[in-house]
Amino acid sequence: MLARRAPYAAEELDQLTMDVIALANQPGDGKRFIVLGAEGTGTDQIRFTGLSHTEHLRGFECANWVSACIEPLVRVSYLQWPLGSRPDGSRTSASANNGSLQLGVLVVDGCNNPPYLARRNVGRAVRAGDGWIRERDVLRRLTRSDFDRYASERLADPLFKGDVAIRFAGDSPGAVLRLPVTDLSALPSRRAAEQIETLLSAKESARALNARHDTYIARLAYARAFGGDAVYVNKGVETLRAELKDLEREFSARDQQYKFLQQAHRVNVQIEINGDADLENVSLVLSLPANVGLEVHTGPTGDANSKASLSCRDPTLETTARDIRIGATYARLPNRTSTVAFSAPLRVCFAAKAAGYKFPLRFVLHARNLRQPITGKLYIVCTRERGLTATPN
Repeated sequence: MLARRAPYAAEELDQLTMDVIALANQPGDGKRFIVLGAEGTGTDQIRFTGLSHTEHLRGFECANWVSACIEPLVRVSYLQWPLGSRPDGSRTSASANNGSLQLGVLVVDGCNNPPYLARRNVGRAVRAGDGWIRERDVLRRLTRSDFDRYASERLADPLFKGDVAIRFAGDSPGAVLRLPVTDLSALPSRRAAEQIETLLSAKESARALNARHDTYIARLAYARAFGGDAVYVNKGVETLRAELKDLEREFSARDQQYKFLQQAHRVNVQIEINGDADLENVSLVLSLPANVGLEVHTGPTGDANSKASLSCRDPTLETTARDIRIGATYARLPNRTSTVAFSAPLRVCFAAKAAGYKFPLRFVLHARNLRQPITGKLYIVCTRERGLTATPN
């Protein structure tokens, strides 16, 4: 466990990466913790200072950011912890002395497949491939003896022998999935823009004609745009132009809900294992190219997925200038089964410019009892036709 007075600032992300990697590489099983809002006093005691609301938000950002910087994947979550509370939510005597003081806790979980290394460069101190561990509260780089120890520990247990296949889930699992461009014709911001443009056109036409009855023309346009039962609201041309300019921000949340809850394609993959043992301490990372008219969203959709046999947490999602990365961890994947990777399917949207593209979906699967990671590619083909099919190679 580590303790810090405050969450990691933007210029300390390299230190955050180093601390999480060092904790993940510590011997032993179980979760590891970085407590925020606490500091040492120099007398083997800890003084609790707590965190503000803004600092808690920064703690959440740290947890969401750091997982994607480490391989194999580790799960980092964030908790707000009222000082003096028990796991069941009841209060201890310490709470009386500290009022409503809240700590932040970065929880590092799923650390049973070392060595954990930096996946990419971070700041000035971290380079891809670097690794750290803590000894007597001192952070040091991994050395050859550490790698030898990890290798001997891995070889001491039986290694998996058999086949592991990853395919798109569906009635006919395959390596190629064909999906049409997402229909966004009823996007809330788009419909609102059409309504405002109708009113603007009427107002500007009346102004150009020096119409004496511009309010009457505007009322007709308003009824055409919003329906005859809508209560008329008189707005000037400049007001309407300002509203039109601000639509993207105002309708951002509603557009996201429409795109990903109503119109998005549901995509999942399944992991087929046929060998001599279960896979243990597993991590799966999928990656897709970014900035090519493709968007991905994760999390619960509200619809039941009867084929999901895993009790897994929501996957992590990171979008960079180059790629979209989706990651998930599992304590165990059972042998001789086909397991759906995500309890809630990924939600995928394609813009019109994505039509005709064949998107590679790269995967990397690590497990403690695998001699080496399982890697490969699936493909998503974006078409203009409606419908969804999965086609095996």
